[in-house]
Amino acid sequence: MDKLANDQPVGELDEWHAGKGWFEVPGSAGMSGPNGVIVSPDGHEVYVAVWSGHEVARIDRGIGSPKRETVATGILTDNLRWSPDYRRIFVGGQDASVKQVIGCFESNAVNCTVPFRVDTMDPKTLKLTPIIKSGVYGEMGAGTGAIEVGHQIWVSSFRADRIGIFPAPHQPGM
Repeated sequence: MDKLANDQPVGELDEWHAGKGWFEVPGSAGMSGPNGVIVSPDGHEVYVAVWSGHEVARIDRGIGSPKRETVATGILTDNLRWSPDYRRIFVGGQDASVKQVIGCFESNAVNCTVPFRVDTMDPKTLKLTPIIKSGVYGEMGAGTGAIEVGHQIWVSSFRADRIGIFPAPHQPGM
């Protein structure tokens, strides 16, 4: 926990193949709290929510050596999800300190009041666009990730007896 709280490397991304077992994904070493993972439709890019590192990493697994690029999110980046048309990535996480989130996680509270935020990210440019402002909504806090359902954004939580439902913004790709 001390390493996570101080943005020090804790983990990498591993991949499993039948008959071969587990191995480290090249380009993923040295991340601080890798968590949510998605892969591009063509399988060439891997996107990783780097929780205590406050970033999203894109690992290009195309031809040649893997290339890792990152974008700072300013939140404990928890989960990633493709938009239905694969033109945007939903980026969700807690807008709090590691210590606050761990305290919430370890509590007996039904609902935590840890603020969260959701952005969309352009997978090509890694540009972030906020779509749900940082906050606690009623008793809904500790948000982790988002999914588009119809004209709504549904937000999950690691410590709540509910989900958050927000109107989907009008932006290209959504």
